[in-house]
Amino acid sequence: MADPTVDVRATLGALLVGGLICTFLSGAVAMQAYQYMRTYQKDYVTVKVLVVLIWTIDIFHTVLVGVSIWSYLVASFGNVNIHDTIFWSLGVTVAVTAVLTFCVHCFFVHRLYKLSKGNLWLAAPIAFLALARLASACVTCSKMIQLGSFSAFFHQIRWVFTLGLCLSTGTDVIIAFCMCYFLWNSRTGTSDLDAIIETVILYTVENGILTSIATIASLCFWLASPHNLVYMGLHFAISKLYASSLLASLNARKTLRQAHASVIEGQRPSIPTSPKRFSRFSVMADRYATRSKLQINVEKTVDYVVDEEGPYTPSYQMEVRSTKHRADSPA
Repeated sequence: MADPTVDVRATLGALLVGGLICTFLSGAVAMQAYQYMRTYQKDYVTVKVLVVLIWTIDIFHTVLVGVSIWSYLVASFGNVNIHDTIFWSLGVTVAVTAVLTFCVHCFFVHRLYKLSKGNLWLAAPIAFLALARLASACVTCSKMIQLGSFSAFFHQIRWVFTLGLCLSTGTDVIIAFCMCYFLWNSRTGTSDLDAIIETVILYTVENGILTSIATIASLCFWLASPHNLVYMGLHFAISKLYASSLLASLNARKTLRQAHASVIEGQRPSIPTSPKRFSRFSVMADRYATRSKLQINVEKTVDYVVDEEGPYTPSYQMEVRSTKHRADSPA
């Protein structure tokens, strides 16, 4: 008999809305992947393989979400206990999300490893957290399929799903904090070049915030209202945001490289000022309107910005020598 306290329509509605948002975000991921393939044809093969892998996993996840919604809304039409049923496709989405999340975490852990100049004591614990998150999600997937009931899953092993979401959020926060720390310490005192570093920091913070907000929201609804499926609708979007954060990080290199080139040429750096995503950077660009021309000799720099093929940021120490030219001095 159906639980009279559960609004079946609202519960299934959460799944439907989550699936629609998931499909929209999957389209955004596809656009970013296509942009990467067109722009960075000379990139490292390993990075290309990673992008294809992320894109493939994302498509597979979207298909599973579609199968799940079909199972709930069409195949089980008229089933008054559908709100308590776990279909295999829904359980597998949890594991697929974890696999994609693990790939993205490994990408950023590797970048952090390079930024910290090979600090294994820093990178290894973060990688372990990412692996633990993957393991907890695999256990969650297995138990969801085995039990086939949300109520049974909640009463028997809910802590595993909770642990996975907590580990995901914690890993995001740690990676973002550490990357911002090393990038901030790489500031040279040269305003134009520091502006580019600050832009990279803002990219890092924005990517970390998006994934963390989605994960925390899913966790809160899971803990507060475990008997509806709002948390699962939010969970659908998590993998898309992770994929988007990685692809956005890779695609941003061209813009940052152009800004870096303008610094070397003594011009004002062109920092992204798009109102859609980087409107906050418009104030930053005006800071350099009257600055004297700089002759800059960069000994080391972040190859996030300048390397034609490398996507990572292996060095955070820079040596920059600048000389101001008077207006009446010869060229």
